[in-house]
Amino acid sequence: MSLQLPVAIIAILVFSAFLIAIIRIFTRESKEKKEIQNKLAEYDEKFRRAVFASAVIISIIRSAAIGRSEMRVDLRLEVKPQEGESYSQSVSWMMDVSELSYLKQGETIQVKIDADDSAMVYPTFAKSKYWIWS
Repeated sequence: MSLQLPVAIIAILVFSAFLIAIIRIFTRESKEKKEIQNKLAEYDEKFRRAVFASAVIISIIRSAAIGRSEMRVDLRLEVKPQEGESYSQSVSWMMDVSELSYLKQGETIQVKIDADDSAMVYPTFAKSKYWIWS
């Protein structure tokens, strides 16, 4: 009988540790999901307030597949605001594969410039977003 008591205590401790680990995993995932939702909401607000401009594609630096239909595309643009001087800017966008045909060196595209930070140049293609992940 004395051997059964330590085995029961060990079983309870192992179960408790397992339960705590599960709770932490779900709590962390929930926190990460909330952070992603906040970042996306912030992006949507910044995009809404951004102003239209045009940009000439100087070069396509790199592209990498993200999933089946999305790619991260790094570009060098010559941004031409409606007011003010033109400037060069490197950007990273997440684009749908169907929209890649719009990206050709020397082509002029429509973009939006962040109202608070002109280095943030957003794509205006229907399925594309600024690459917000570090």
